[in-house]
Amino acid sequence: MPLRHQKRWNVFLAIFAIIPPAASLNRDLCLGIVRLGLANGSLPPDDEVFNRGKDGLPLSSWSDPVLTFRGCEKLCGGGIRWYTDSGPRLNTWVIPVLILISNMDVSPIDKRKYQIILHLLGDPINSLWSLLTKIEVWSRLHHTAAQYRKPSNGVNVGEAKVMGTLLGAMEELSVPAKDPIAVYLQLFRGWDTKRMSSTQLMDVMFDTARKLADSRTDDILRTCLAVILYFWQVISAFIGILGGGDSSPPAGRIATAIFMTWIIPIVLLSNVVGGFVSRRSCFQIIQDFASKIPRKGEDHVAQGYVQDIAPIFGYVDKEDYFVAQAWNGAIYTYRPHKQLFQSSSRNLGSSAFPLVLAVLPVIISAVTSYVITHYSPPRGLGCRGVLILVFISAYVASALLTWCFSRLSKPKWHWHWTLAKDAAIAIPGILFIFVSSAGLFGSCRCASTRMSLRERAYVLLNNNPFLERNNKTLYPTVFAVCLVLQVAVFLFMVWLGRHGLRLMRWSEEERSGQRWNDGELQYTRICDEN
Repeated sequence: MPLRHQKRWNVFLAIFAIIPPAASLNRDLCLGIVRLGLANGSLPPDDEVFNRGKDGLPLSSWSDPVLTFRGCEKLCGGGIRWYTDSGPRLNTWVIPVLILISNMDVSPIDKRKYQIILHLLGDPINSLWSLLTKIEVWSRLHHTAAQYRKPSNGVNVGEAKVMGTLLGAMEELSVPAKDPIAVYLQLFRGWDTKRMSSTQLMDVMFDTARKLADSRTDDILRTCLAVILYFWQVISAFIGILGGGDSSPPAGRIATAIFMTWIIPIVLLSNVVGGFVSRRSCFQIIQDFASKIPRKGEDHVAQGYVQDIAPIFGYVDKEDYFVAQAWNGAIYTYRPHKQLFQSSSRNLGSSAFPLVLAVLPVIISAVTSYVITHYSPPRGLGCRGVLILVFISAYVASALLTWCFSRLSKPKWHWHWTLAKDAAIAIPGILFIFVSSAGLFGSCRCASTRMSLRERAYVLLNNNPFLERNNKTLYPTVFAVCLVLQVAVFLFMVWLGRHGLRLMRWSEEERSGQRWNDGELQYTRICDEN
């Protein structure tokens, strides 16, 4: 064997030599060995391998022996023994979460749309923060439109919605931090009122807004079905008559499943917001709208900038617009600039308010999952608890890095740096979740909570009674609280951004024009003559 190949094999052997102590505990096998030793006298009841109670007596009963950490390593250590029921564990707790991720609404920007999954898993805080900022911007544009379209007898709901939808499209197409109201007014600059009246213009605006709303995706019902199936899978895991029961009582693996529930609000909210079926559809609809507005002193057919309206939105040309979509607004969960346009009737403060809401789902997941790990016998900070703390630290650091990149690099490079950072967090994170459900933490060190109990660390070989009791009380209660809180946070987000969501969420009656035939949509002037 060549020397270089021999060195590689030495590295692999060294790695595998390190792995066995990390995944070597088989409780059933070790319990059988201890019971056999106690029965035939080969293992004395007062042996130092047994943990001692408060009275100083060894806990060496035949039914429920308790080992010290060193005793566990002595009697149970050696060899890699992954869980024999790894498949059911993954199917019950991990795979359903990945199915939820597959229901994430992604922007149609070719194959790059799948890269946003990396950003979601590597930086959930920034992903939800960006989505909430998008909704808040829409809400402020809705209020701006409602203020502008205020006749003497009150706010005209129909015209405000039409104008707000057009403003939302302006914001959609513009470069980050560019005021969509200024873009909106620029489209009307030079409007020739003699060639097109206010009533005619309102007809064109309504038709444009209707096309914009009609070209949006709407998969919220499908996503709700996926969430309901996830809830059913969780309930079935606790109620044996529904799911047939696990091959072993659920324990620490529930903590990993709970920690991933922060995905629920993001997936649901992304589908409520939706997106355009094609990035070209929004651009083409607005370009057609601009070409229908006659301007003073110009031949309507020969308007130069109508052939390419990209410069109005801050791009060099149409080609530049489509190339920059990945990092300039097409992805709602990736919004480097969190600027909120001011509205006198709606002011929730700075972008820090959406940030607080974005952190809530992750905090709920972390707290509830840590409760599960802490109260699993023996109580204390164990390997899964450390994994949760590492995840939280990584998510916070990831959000900070994303924010820093946005200020230190150009948009294109910020996008690539962010993706690289997210991949470095998301890929190892998913692998750790899979291997932890398959037995990564099945070791004496992890089972004894050695990290927090130190020399008082012990291992319950027969922990099934505790797990079964927790499975009837603690685990389902904590899981239910977590799911209820996540859904409540999602509903609060929808309620808070209800006005903004209505800009692009038109009912079937509104899109067909039936609702506006009753006189609700009045044709009055939109812009001052200029």
